[in-house]
Formats: sequence, structure tokens, C-alpha cells
Amino acid sequence: MDDFFEKMTNDESGKLKDIARQLFFLAQEAAKLEVGINEVASVCTMGWSSAESPEMEHVFTYMLDSLKNR
Repeated sequence: MDDFFEKMTNDESGKLKDIARQLFFLAQEAAKLEVGINEVASVCTMGWSSAESPEMEHVFTYMLDSLKNR
């Protein structure tokens, strides 16, 4: 966590601070909906991985889109 705060300190754009705030409060909302920490971590990991592997974004989008019919 110290390394991340160091990155936020050095980020002149403030973008990392915004991302940290959003992740924090979205994770809090998920917890209130009884989503487990491992589930939150899995979604974040998929999002992070999609930066290197666009196929991961397609897989996640497909998974979400498949829920529309329910």
C-alpha cells in the first residue's frame, strides 16, 4: 500500500487518486451486497489483465452481456 500511495503522491495528474477513491467506494458497495473479497479481486484482476490482453476484456464483456437475458 505504501508503494501505491507513493505513486499517487508523485502523480501530478491526480488520476491515481481518483482511481483509488473509485475502487475503494465501489469495493465498499460490493461488500454491502455480500460480494466476497475474492470476487472483487477477481474482477479487478481481470480488468488489470485486460490492459495487456484485450481478449480478457472480450471475455468479461461476453460474461456481462450473457446476463441481460436473465
